[in-house]
Amino acid sequence: MRVLVIGSGIAGLSIARDLCLRGESILLIDKGELAKGTTVNCAGMLHSGARYLVSDLNVANLCYQENQNMRKIAKHCIGKEEGLFTVLSNDTSEYSQLFEKNSELTGIPIKYINKDELQEYENNLNKNVSGGFLTADYIVDTKLLTACYIQDLKDRNVILKNNTTINASQYGNNKWIVNFSDGTNDSFDYVVNATGQDSDAVASIFNQKFTLEKIYGSMFKFKRNLTNRIVTRAAKNSAGDVLVPLSDGTLIGSTWSDKTKEEAEMGIDLVINTAKEFVNNIQRKDLVEIWTGVRTHEKASNIVGSEFGNVKRDFSIISNFDTSPKFLTVLPGKLTIARYVAFLSAQIIYNNKDIEDITMNYPLPKVELSNFFKI
Repeated sequence: MRVLVIGSGIAGLSIARDLCLRGESILLIDKGELAKGTTVNCAGMLHSGARYLVSDLNVANLCYQENQNMRKIAKHCIGKEEGLFTVLSNDTSEYSQLFEKNSELTGIPIKYINKDELQEYENNLNKNVSGGFLTADYIVDTKLLTACYIQDLKDRNVILKNNTTINASQYGNNKWIVNFSDGTNDSFDYVVNATGQDSDAVASIFNQKFTLEKIYGSMFKFKRNLTNRIVTRAAKNSAGDVLVPLSDGTLIGSTWSDKTKEEAEMGIDLVINTAKEFVNNIQRKDLVEIWTGVRTHEKASNIVGSEFGNVKRDFSIISNFDTSPKFLTVLPGKLTIARYVAFLSAQIIYNNKDIEDITMNYPLPKVELSNFFKI
């Protein structure tokens, strides 16, 4: 089977890898440089599921499952310091009690540490922090991870083409005939659209229609190294409740807007005020950069109670085989679960829920970032 995968973010890379390991012939294209989009510009967190222990146990369980799988196949791309969820002295006990109860229920590991023990793990915490929980949340080097995926695909003879777009497509005789921006035509047995914020526009070329909700998210980079691990509030999610250390500073986030990029970036004061409650030495004058990305979600009429209204906020695999046969649009939702979403996509492509989940049995190669993008 010949498959066209459109988009070289974590979704496209994961799908291309899953299918090539099953012996399929893959062409992967991107409108720009390979792996230069949202994936390499995100916070790079490998979720343990702890963040969802109180709000969504299904997502929590899936994150922990994939956390373990990614640590198996991409260990060299993942940091070693465990995450820390902080508890403040004026917090009610309700959240922490449910956090611990659901940890025991799901098997997602957490370890409580008291105020006296905190200094062993972080020495820049606010005096109001009264305790915390160590979790299996780790930093992911997203540039290295995508480089390893690309090298693996190259080693497996996947064809990779950057700066390539699609002018038109036509379906006939069980194949898609695709006209590319360089003027060439090619035929494919299946097409997978993994283009993130461009998903609806690309899908329309293949006669697939759906409504895409685009949510702008901003994280704020400070020049100080404020923590040495991912530090989060053990409380309901809010702007400024997570700090992610970088080699040259710290990211604090996030703010969200379903309207404009500018609105998301206006939340800097809220972020600083929230983060100051549990980490010291956060000053606006140390802000050096704002990272704003677009999180894409399918708008779905049966989704209620979302922060942004009628939006499906986890992953989506969109198919409409009446108008767009042998065509999928894939929105992975989170970097942590992209590998699993690729496997679910393969089940649809093969129309077989009994196929083996194989990618976790093949570790990604180690690469030197200096060789990245030398395609």
